[in-house]
Amino acid sequence: MTDGSRNFQPEKFKAFVRYLIQVAKNKRCVPYNELENIFGLNHGQVGYYAGMLGDYCIAEELPPLN
Repeated sequence: MTDGSRNFQPEKFKAFVRYLIQVAKNKRCVPYNELENIFGLNHGQVGYYAGMLGDYCIAEELPPLN
């Protein structure tokens, strides 16, 4: 079990996804440290959340947001 999965919070993940959708709409890249600061996540958690989002985008044939 990775550090990110051990502390997974579904509501925080939903906010994370909504934030990255807005970032994409603004055609901006966001560094991990920005996500860490906004959502109170550590580096491993941000990576886990980004990976989950990427897996979802691939499965649904959507542009990757991670």
